[in-house]
Amino acid sequence: MLERFFEKDTKGTLKGMTLEWACPRCAGKNFRILRIEERRSGEHHDHCRYCKARFHVAFTPSDQIEGEAAFMERLEDEEFSAEEQQELVRDFAEIGYMRYENPGNREITGKQRLLEEKITFFKRRRRL
Repeated sequence: MLERFFEKDTKGTLKGMTLEWACPRCAGKNFRILRIEERRSGEHHDHCRYCKARFHVAFTPSDQIEGEAAFMERLEDEEFSAEEQQELVRDFAEIGYMRYENPGNREITGKQRLLEEKITFFKRRRRL
């Protein structure tokens, strides 16, 4: 019963900005979006979203994703709310994950277009 309070080691895979790992206890698949500083460290401390067991997830460190610096700079230049920024980062991370999984997928360009439209919508809504 108390074992869920002690951290266990497991391995994860970094796919774009998204860290993916399987829980050895319940076999649940877990995902977490990591910023550049977290991705460079090569380790992440988190809990399983299903059984709540704590894990130290080790993964191969990574540098910036293509277009990430420009995207983050663009977010900082605009005055988006915290919720809007989080939603935009999630969409960008999803695009990075799709590039890792299937680079030739045509849905990626559609997702990028939708992300640009969402940014435009947030800008217009803020001006009103």
